[in-house]
Amino acid sequence: GLVVNGLPVLRLVTLVAGGLMVGFGLSAVALDPGARTKLTRVGRRDLALAGSAALVMAGASVLFALFTLADVLGVSLSGLTQPGLLSTYLWDVEVSRAHLISAGLGIAAGIGLGVARSLGAAAAWLAVGIVAVGIPSLTGHAAGLGGHSLALISGFLHSIAAAAWGGGVVAVTTHALRRSPMLAERIRRFGVIAIVAVAT
Repeated sequence: GLVVNGLPVLRLVTLVAGGLMVGFGLSAVALDPGARTKLTRVGRRDLALAGSAALVMAGASVLFALFTLADVLGVSLSGLTQPGLLSTYLWDVEVSRAHLISAGLGIAAGIGLGVARSLGAAAAWLAVGIVAVGIPSLTGHAAGLGGHSLALISGFLHSIAAAAWGGGVVAVTTHALRRSPMLAERIRRFGVIAIVAVAT
């Protein structure tokens, strides 16, 4: 049905949008050679894309939380409209709760990245977005294991690293196609991030 088929699609959307947010956010804050003390015009355009991606991630995360609850309770999406069902169970389902927290942080990051005018503010809102990307991993398989703190931290960092690598590739490729200035330096900087991401 719609719920079962929709879950993997929504998860894919959250992963892709999260990766694009991290990638274009890093492009503006860390990869842009011109952004020594302030954002460049190109960087502001990257931040706008990152902000939009964060909002898409947030929307997909909310839907994923609702679809997960419907799946757990064995009801259709329309069944979730029963009085008291959402308020009683939505926060109690761990996966749904994690995605709601991720969505809240994603909305904040999306708005923050969209209005940020300084390099410091952009970096701070990107950090919020990066946490939003990692939070759903805290409910993965490792969460059900005893003595799982190291595995949870590893999963959290791996999610962030994957987003940085995948999103960074898209951002750098976009700048290559646009023939952005100082492209070689941008690629060199991404190379450092990519090495750290692959090692994580």
